[in-house]
Amino acid sequence: MREKTKTRMNHFYIRKTQDGEITGNVQLENYKYAILFFEKKGEKINFKPLDIKPEVQERFVEKWCKDEQSIYEEYILNHIHAIDELNNQKIFNGRIVREEKFEDRSVILEIVIKYDNIPSEVEFKFDVTNNCCQIQSDSFFPINRKGKRAFRSIYFENFLTEETIKRMWEPFRDKTEYRLQLLHSLR
Repeated sequence: MREKTKTRMNHFYIRKTQDGEITGNVQLENYKYAILFFEKKGEKINFKPLDIKPEVQERFVEKWCKDEQSIYEEYILNHIHAIDELNNQKIFNGRIVREEKFEDRSVILEIVIKYDNIPSEVEFKFDVTNNCCQIQSDSFFPINRKGKRAFRSIYFENFLTEETIKRMWEPFRDKTEYRLQLLHSLR
């Protein structure tokens, strides 16, 4: 069953910097795929159009800013709230759905987990050579009427506490086929 949404996006991306600044962008289907950069200031989302074609600019300013901006602002704030709520969860259950190893200049291990309490799969991407990890997932909510979710659009670093990330990883530490290579990761 598809979730109903008022948003009409082709793309959504959100991240939080080490300084705590929350930024991202959306690509709007109804405006010839115009891209909007956004930034959270207090409890408000500020939008800035990027690369909007002149023939779309007037319609965009007239219609989107007046009628639709609040829909996208609510969508983004709902994501921020849902991500923040993960820090309050004590137990993370689920299953590993995919594991892959890539080797080039460094060894990259990707472990994708479907948690019972998170609407999208979460990808842990371990760079074993450089001893770092990136955690991301698809959008929690659909980005358009078709029910599509934005692929790998949420970057969890700096949203989640170190303790939350450890709680998310710990149940799967011994279940991955790469457990020996990841023995000291996220401890």
